[in-house]
Parts: sequence; C-alpha cells; structure tokens
Amino acid sequence: MDRTDATTLTTAALAVLALCLASPLRSATPETIREDLEVERLAEGVWLHTSYEELESFGRVPANGLVVVSDGEAALLDTPWTDDQTRALATWVQDRLGARLTTVVPTHSHVDCMGGLAAAHDLGARSYSSAKTVEMARREGLPVPQEAFQRERDIALGSRVIEARFVGPGHTIDTIVVWLPDVRILFGGDLVRSAESRSLGFVEEADLEGWPASVEALQQAYGEAALIVPGHGRPGGAELLSHTLELLARRSR
Repeated sequence: MDRTDATTLTTAALAVLALCLASPLRSATPETIREDLEVERLAEGVWLHTSYEELESFGRVPANGLVVVSDGEAALLDTPWTDDQTRALATWVQDRLGARLTTVVPTHSHVDCMGGLAAAHDLGARSYSSAKTVEMARREGLPVPQEAFQRERDIALGSRVIEARFVGPGHTIDTIVVWLPDVRILFGGDLVRSAESRSLGFVEEADLEGWPASVEALQQAYGEAALIVPGHGRPGGAELLSHTLELLARRSR
C-alpha cells in the first residue's frame, strides 16, 4: 500500500467516524422503568420515553416524548400521560442519568403531552409552550405552562439549545415541534404520523385544511433530519412526513 492509498483509507475512515458521531444512536432494546413507562436511547443525551394509558375507545395507547440531558439538567419534550409516570421518569433521570428535571416543553394541550405537567412543576421544572396551548389549558382548567411564545422560542439547557417552533396547525391548532440541532433530531409530536399509522388518529380538534401546509413546512425546514420522532409509534426519517401527507390526501378524497 502506497502513501496515497493510506491517505485515502484514513480520509474514508474519518468520514465514517464523523457520520457515526453525527447520527443518532439507537439502543438495542427499550429499558423498562415500570410496566407503563419505558425509555430508549436515541443519541448522546437524548432518550425516547414512551408511556401507556388505557383509553376506553382505543385500549392501551402508547405516547412518545423525549428526555434531553445536558450538564446535569434535563428537559422533557412532552410529559408522560400522568403525574405518577412523570415523577417516575424524573426519578429515573436523576438516578440513571445524574440530571435534574429543569425544563418541560409540552407540544400541545392534550393529556398525552402535558398530563404530568403539575408533577413537573412540583419538581421545580420551568415549562414553555405556545401561547395557544396556554390559552387552551386555562380554558379547560388544566395546569398552565409558565412561559408562552407565539411562533418560536430557543430554550437553553446546559450547553444545548432546544428550538421550539410553531409551523402551523395540524392535529390541533396549538401543535408545535421541537428541533435538537446538535443531533439533528426533530420531535414532530402529533403533527407527524408514524410509518405504521394507517389513519390520522384523533382528529376531533384537528385543522385538516391547515395540516398539509404545516407538514410541508417541516419538509422544507427539517427534511434532512437524522431522526424524526412522532407523537405515537416508531421514529423514522423524512418518509414520516411524506406518509403524513399521504394520509391527509387520502382523508380529503
């Protein structure tokens, strides 16, 4: 092997290493915290949390959120369904990750996103949401997020930045998404449907006319995301955005 070949191999190896470091890391199996709550590592300092609730019309329903950790601080992008689940998750974060829950970002006002908000507040976390979510929470007599924004808010978490964005209505009129720029992970919440979804799910409070434009805005802004996490079901790539648009188009026919 001459020097040119060695240099080529070294360059290729560095490129592969850079790709691995930039790409989200997936754990082999989820870690169970309790029978209705599990976590799964997605990237350095980023975990998927999935909680389960029995609903009369739908059975046992899973809901996703993220745990983001930086410099001893932790954020929940959506809480689990209940206060008890949220307390259990915060305890796991403290014991397993050595971080204290300081921040919560509910992506809309439904119980699968902020059902544990009161517990998070009791634990000392600060909450951030769209102004529409604050308005809806007050109207419904729910725990109210503490800091509101109109279209976007950058939230510091240790040395990381959490970018919360309202790109338009969809599953609800207050639905937001959250972007983690350092690992290129988009938490699409209920604005995005999983690949296994065969319907749009609960649409009683949806803006079906505005939803397609919101997803198209995600394609334009985050089409190169390394990972997209829907509110329910398995994470995936940009194909989740195309799939959501297909479901919307099918619904409109």
